[in-house]
Amino acid sequence: MLVDMKIGDLLQYQGRNPKPQDFDAFWDQSLADLAALDPQCEWIPAAFQTAEAECFDLYFTGMGGSRIHAKFARPREAARRKGPAVVFYHGYSGNAGDWIQLLPYV
Repeated sequence: MLVDMKIGDLLQYQGRNPKPQDFDAFWDQSLADLAALDPQCEWIPAAFQTAEAECFDLYFTGMGGSRIHAKFARPREAARRKGPAVVFYHGYSGNAGDWIQLLPYV
């Protein structure tokens, strides 16, 4: 095992770049803005459906008024109860993938 720092040094290590002076203020304000946000959620049944899964196009409003689209799929029998979730982020490709890719998780 390659170790380039002692454990005591690692526990104190804060990265190569210093934390900006306004870091805490930025995140305090961002969290306050988020708490005040009306997400205006819309759940629209998707054209793609299966006997086992309910599929929805989910739209909500994010920071700065951005309208965000997500694909939401759940087991039909789970529609009225809480359960675990799996969240995928597509990154910067702009491609949310196909509905069929979500089915193994449903």
